[in-house]
Amino acid sequence: MFWSSLRLLGQNCEKHRKEVMQIKTNRQSGFSLLGITFAVVIVGLLAAIVISNFVVARERAQLNSIVTNLRITEGAKEQWRIDHKKATGDTPSPHDLGQYCKDGAYPPATVVGEIYNINAIGITATAKIPVRLRKYSAGSVVTIP
Repeated sequence: MFWSSLRLLGQNCEKHRKEVMQIKTNRQSGFSLLGITFAVVIVGLLAAIVISNFVVARERAQLNSIVTNLRITEGAKEQWRIDHKKATGDTPSPHDLGQYCKDGAYPPATVVGEIYNINAIGITATAKIPVRLRKYSAGSVVTIP
């Protein structure tokens, strides 16, 4: 008797538990079209900001590399002038400057396909760039600021 009543009580509890835990499927669930559209717009705006900042940073880095190469050129010209007892107005060749550069070769590796102009002692070296970089348009000449 005791065991049969306990079994009935357990069956009733199990039936009640299934009713409580049953998921109602008649409710609509999920994301609305407006919510998804709003999220896509926010992600698009953030991507546009990040990409524009990346482009500006890349152009700044490329221009800084070109200016650094010009400073290296000026340092090599000065070393060449001192070692060979040259005066203002003398112009070294790329071969002359090669021994004063890191890899022993001049001109340095190009960044955007620029062309370096050594110029004479006393005249700052320049680089002509084929693309637009920040304030310089394509075809402009970059000098050491």
